[in-house]
Amino acid sequence: MDEMKFYSHPNKELIEHLNEVGNWMKEIYQEQKEIIKLDLNEKFFEIVGKSHDFGKYTTFFQNYLKNGKKNSLTKHSLISALFCAYWLIKENLENLSLIGYLSIKYHHGDLSNFDLSQIDEYILDKQLEDLRKNKNIISNELNFDITEFLSLDFSNKNNFVLKQLRKLHYEYQNNENLENYFKLIYTFSLLIDCDKKSAVGLNFKNRRHINSNIVDEYRKKHFKENNIRNELYEEIFKNFENLKEIPKIISVNAPTGLGKTLINLSLALKIREKLNRKYKPRIIYSLPFLSIIEQTYEVFEDVLKSEVSDYENYKNEYLLKHHHLSEIEYKTDEEKSLEESFILISSWNSEIIITTFVQLLYSIIAYKNSFIQKFHNIVGSIIILDEVQNIDVNHWDLIKNVLNFLVEKLGCYVIISTATKPVIFDNCFEILTNKNKYILNRTRIINKLEINTLENLKNFLMENLQKYNSHLVVLNTIRSSIELYRELKKEIKNFKMFYLSTNIVPKHRKERIEEIKNALKNNKKIILISTQVVEAGVDLDFEVAYRDLGPFDSVVQVCGRCNRNNKRCLSDVFIFKIIRDNKILSSIVYGVVLTEISENLLKNKNFIEEKNFYDMVERYYEDVIQRKKLDNEILKSLKVFNLDKMKEFKVIKEIPDSIDVFVEVDENAKKVYREFLEILKIKDFKERYRNFLKLKQNFYNCLISVPKSFVSFDLEPFPRIKFENLEDFYDLEYGFKRFDSEEFFVW
Repeated sequence: MDEMKFYSHPNKELIEHLNEVGNWMKEIYQEQKEIIKLDLNEKFFEIVGKSHDFGKYTTFFQNYLKNGKKNSLTKHSLISALFCAYWLIKENLENLSLIGYLSIKYHHGDLSNFDLSQIDEYILDKQLEDLRKNKNIISNELNFDITEFLSLDFSNKNNFVLKQLRKLHYEYQNNENLENYFKLIYTFSLLIDCDKKSAVGLNFKNRRHINSNIVDEYRKKHFKENNIRNELYEEIFKNFENLKEIPKIISVNAPTGLGKTLINLSLALKIREKLNRKYKPRIIYSLPFLSIIEQTYEVFEDVLKSEVSDYENYKNEYLLKHHHLSEIEYKTDEEKSLEESFILISSWNSEIIITTFVQLLYSIIAYKNSFIQKFHNIVGSIIILDEVQNIDVNHWDLIKNVLNFLVEKLGCYVIISTATKPVIFDNCFEILTNKNKYILNRTRIINKLEINTLENLKNFLMENLQKYNSHLVVLNTIRSSIELYRELKKEIKNFKMFYLSTNIVPKHRKERIEEIKNALKNNKKIILISTQVVEAGVDLDFEVAYRDLGPFDSVVQVCGRCNRNNKRCLSDVFIFKIIRDNKILSSIVYGVVLTEISENLLKNKNFIEEKNFYDMVERYYEDVIQRKKLDNEILKSLKVFNLDKMKEFKVIKEIPDSIDVFVEVDENAKKVYREFLEILKIKDFKERYRNFLKLKQNFYNCLISVPKSFVSFDLEPFPRIKFENLEDFYDLEYGFKRFDSEEFFVW
């Protein structure tokens, strides 16, 4: 009689899958071992990988693969997790048994707290009884005797496996360090990534060499004139070459518009080469806004196209951009299926990754499967945080602690790149020693805090209208920005008016930024009314700007969108303070403390020139740290292994009582929604998900977030504004119609 064969997936034998996952986890750890200072070892990862689907050996699961019928007995994560803990204990790796248990228990979903009360003893007994029928075959396949495990009584809370797990959990809760948390997410990341790749037959470990001098060569071709940009670049890399040891955290603190993007890339590449490690660091370039990601990606791609001969053949092996609107296509020499592309993109299989703060921080301070999948590729990387001051100040202490851990224990290097200087890190090495030489004087902040209504602001802008060709107005709330836009639109005829905020769909935001860039380039007369989306990094250069009172570093960011290229003598940035119903709008958005600190800095000053911004910003941050209550709850939870608390960590504050709405802005959007409805009809979850991935980018490009109280249109199967009802709810210029409402400050 033929020996019974067990399968993990249709057409894939279970032992092949278990061995693949175990061996791949072990191999990746071996590559990274030299940089990881955690109490882990190869045997541990091999056991976790080989036991993660142990429960699939039941006939219940094998029958499910044949007939497609699931029930409670086909579940396999819990019994696999318990088996892993048992095996680790037997191999004298009991101190890692809880890490193995939790990684496997939750590997088909999101991480959650340790809780043995979830054990269903009846199901477990049935599964153990079933496995006994084939214990010899299974033991032979695993090369490990499972007889004792199958005889354990899990209704006895004092059985040695459960006892060890409880003991470790108690210790983790009382040790108060970050090490156990990072052991878990590193293990979980390796497991879910290797598991997904093995399931689709994707053994992908390609790495690409990039010369450290590609930016130098690119600049020789494109930046030949001798100017301040070149001087800055040359001084930074002269300083770098003189370093005997590479600092773990480096600050690139220089004004906007002086080419920091290329400096950051070049610095990361030179660090990568100088480290000369067996495990090559990936470069992760993290930014606050999607609009800047597109801009940065274009710059990097231009460099790689120019200087890397096989870039076009292996595009995404060299460079990848990843955010929720990214295209799901991984471009390399062999065509990848949608599923393979999704896995490779989600796990950051590239040398240079351009991404958002959201993607990066949710992958480090994490509980979600889809984010943690990439964590093992963050280990050992060079992380560039560009315009880091855009992260909520409440999170600074948390971010400082977790990034310091990555630096000290997981081989990472961090580059902080900013025009201001947030005091997140107190251990930064300043790569630019002669900073005063590069302080420019392109703009000045002019105090107009007496302007406190939109009517006054409109009148002031009208007075200035003919003095400048291009005007930028940045307001704190969507309501105030729309109201001003509509009022100006009635009166201004000889200027092209633009509106920008998250009140318009992403598709139109992207198109509009390009249209504004072209108008500025051609010296057209334009006015842009915007919210904070325009502040950081977007390469726009206006002649004059107007900014509602906000945090001082945000005010300085707006200055970076004015006279950016230093073509004028000195450009003005007027600061006003809109008050409605006796409330300062800045206080509603940013809180009273940040608003007061900024207002006090401006008090009794008619103007502040750019050459003095940096001292002012330093004073601002000092006051913020003294007065602002920093949120340490998440940090404490990481240290005491409270995983469920991670769900409360938000990089971007969620707007309460809001809902995502699909807007049929044109015929193409109508088509996208029809395709979405067809996908919903597919009964098989995996097939439905695969089809949605194809549509995801186009679908998300038509989404906006709006207050629930304003939703009076189709809610099922997904909230939608129909094309035929568009003008009732949505304006193609300023987006969703939300009048007589509270202040809304989604950016």
